[in-house]
Amino acid sequence: VLHDEEAAPAHVEMWVAPDGIGVRDLGTRTGTFVGAVRVIDAVVPPATRVRIGRTVLSVGHPPQTGDVRARLAAEGLVCASDAMGDVAESLRKLAPFAMSVLVEGETGTGKEVVARALHALSMRNNGPFVFVDCGALPPSLVESELFGHERGAFTSAEGQRAGAFEMAHGGTLFLDEIGELPRESQAALLGVLSRRRFRRVVGRGAGDDDLLLGRAI
Repeated sequence: VLHDEEAAPAHVEMWVAPDGIGVRDLGTRTGTFVGAVRVIDAVVPPATRVRIGRTVLSVGHPPQTGDVRARLAAEGLVCASDAMGDVAESLRKLAPFAMSVLVEGETGTGKEVVARALHALSMRNNGPFVFVDCGALPPSLVESELFGHERGAFTSAEGQRAGAFEMAHGGTLFLDEIGELPRESQAALLGVLSRRRFRRVVGRGAGDDDLLLGRAI
């Protein structure tokens, strides 16, 4: 999703073609450009800079599965078996997107390792990786720990504090044992993930400005 007022809601379609990257403008008013040339439907070489609105995209071929496995091995995820090869392929497909991902598995199967590997493959890999053990959070402080709080939000809130979502801005937030959260907190978390915005816990009369949500896993 691009926050670009000059880009159309559905602006351009791109795909991997046999001889490059396919680029198709979806009938927009402002157009899609390669340099000074307006493109309607074309195939361009990898690393070509494509401009839509005020945004310039550099598009290239996705990494090959073998390259991904080598990168995952460096992060501690060994993909020697066919089953783990499927995991590597899933991570390769998910990595380019800023989206919420559910990682399932029994205790000890390496969910955190998978999350760290996905972070390493993503475009957010220069940002922070924030780990939260939801099972260890006191029920009364769950929302403060996740979303932060303003001064005076509760008795011991003597100043503003950033929560896990805010600390993970530009990177990845891994919520471990999410099923251990209280039911009401799970509902609040679902609302945040759906709206892609969150609000610090505030006291009476405090402001209500929303903060943009970064990537969450």
